[in-house]
Amino acid sequence: MKGKMFLVGIFTLLNILVIVTVLPRTFGISSRAATNKEYAGSNMNPYVSCPPSPSPVPTPTPTPGNDCMTYHGNLIMTGNINVYIINWFDGEQPPANYVSLIQQFYNDLSGTQGGQTFYNILNQYPDHTGNYPTDVTLAGTWEDDSTPYPCNQGICKLDAADILAEVETAMSQNSSWPQGGSYANYFAVYTLDGAQSSVGCAFHGASSVSGNAPTIYGYVQLAGVGPSCPPPTIYPNCAKCDSAINRSAHEMFEAVTDPLTPTPYPSGWYNVGGGGSAGGGEIADLCGGQYGPTPYPYDNGKANQDWVSGSQDHYYLIQEMWSNSADACTTGNA
Repeated sequence: MKGKMFLVGIFTLLNILVIVTVLPRTFGISSRAATNKEYAGSNMNPYVSCPPSPSPVPTPTPTPGNDCMTYHGNLIMTGNINVYIINWFDGEQPPANYVSLIQQFYNDLSGTQGGQTFYNILNQYPDHTGNYPTDVTLAGTWEDDSTPYPCNQGICKLDAADILAEVETAMSQNSSWPQGGSYANYFAVYTLDGAQSSVGCAFHGASSVSGNAPTIYGYVQLAGVGPSCPPPTIYPNCAKCDSAINRSAHEMFEAVTDPLTPTPYPSGWYNVGGGGSAGGGEIADLCGGQYGPTPYPYDNGKANQDWVSGSQDHYYLIQEMWSNSADACTTGNA
């Protein structure tokens, strides 16, 4: 009798092991536990899987199934997001229409303008409460011609601390602007010929979050400053203007869906080591360099976006963004 009971016990343990280890892998369920305190007591699974692709994914989009954006439990930007543009020009003159076209781009993302179709890609990436990004408001612009770039000579390579310091300067000079961090505000910083990014051509980040909401920002350098950031050869407006707009979209979409990365890592919506064009990363990294089929459909092949504002067509050439629902890179969801 004891021998039979022993065998029954062994058999039961084996069944439990199969349920715990095999079934999650079979059905795509992650066994990794949510560690973020926002999930304490929650019955919502933060590790969502991409749905099956509704149709074959055309090249050069990476193999379906490896590019899923997963949610890692930290706060993201939701609802209406206020954008504050900081033109840190240090006395230099921007290219013609550079400032106005960047402002136009952010205005066009609004729900009352044509860019909302593109912005709606973000609707599928909610936080742990089910809230997601819905709209954009260009809430302020400021040009800083008096604060020098923090280098004594040559082209100044700016890092996160430099950009955050400039955001704080902008706050101090604009009493109507938010005076502190918030998940509702995004500060977009632009420089000209005297400065460049210390990491790539652009980046986004956030200030320390210990006890306070972070100050969330993005930085875009002028195309052509440094050999690694050349201006595009096809563009609907001006080469350096359209480069800045494209990189603005890249950094803003990533800041909205994953504002706190790289610390902690990963934080919001992120693909960890998938098969994307960047070998994993954030929503824009997975589609870097992809603009859709050529020739592009608008402005005689120079634009992949036509955002109608009133009676005017605003043309843009902006990279695709990753869509979990489409299991592909896309230029927008209706």
